[in-house]
Amino acid sequence: MLGMENKEYVIKGTVEEMLWVLQNDFDLQYDEAKFFIYALVDRTNCDEINKIDETELNAWYMSQEEEYKGQILNTRYVITFDAVKKDIYHSVYSFFATYFITREINLLLLGAELVFIVASSIKRIAPDDYCIYARIIEMCIGNPEKLFDINDIVTANKDGKCDYLDVSCINQGRDSACTCNSEKVKLTFDNLEKDGVIKRVGARWMLVK
Repeated sequence: MLGMENKEYVIKGTVEEMLWVLQNDFDLQYDEAKFFIYALVDRTNCDEINKIDETELNAWYMSQEEEYKGQILNTRYVITFDAVKKDIYHSVYSFFATYFITREINLLLLGAELVFIVASSIKRIAPDDYCIYARIIEMCIGNPEKLFDINDIVTANKDGKCDYLDVSCINQGRDSACTCNSEKVKLTFDNLEKDGVIKRVGARWMLVK
């Protein structure tokens, strides 16, 4: 227990039972509740009966509501969070929804490690830096230790416009063309480095875990 000001919640049950609790007791929408379970389910302390099959968990997460009929529906799991973690993962979900889901990038490609890296950093990142940070995360899919530099960051599509149609962006010109350039990317890199989100490795950078 973390104290009344930041109570710890432990939710146990099948994924369907936990979905019901998150939606009805914590006011989460279905898609966000599903993300909470996927991100926060205890993968380390399960007994053999309740051992998590990542393949099944992935299949459940990517299925439409009431579409999945696998064994995972009959298995009981545990998620634990407090108000601080709930707020962090709400920000993580909003970040992914804006910069990945709207571009139809499958969140399962990220893997749990990148999700946790974003969760550990999201509250230290200024919203104006989200776009470039999202590009960094996208580059690191499949390799969270990937090295990158300023020239690797491409913030516009082939037409020179922003991919993130629902984002109010400081780099979006009057004609919706992206005005971001290497100087602006460098400024964001400096901000992210100062905030402990990325670090220099020689002449390049990598994500801080």
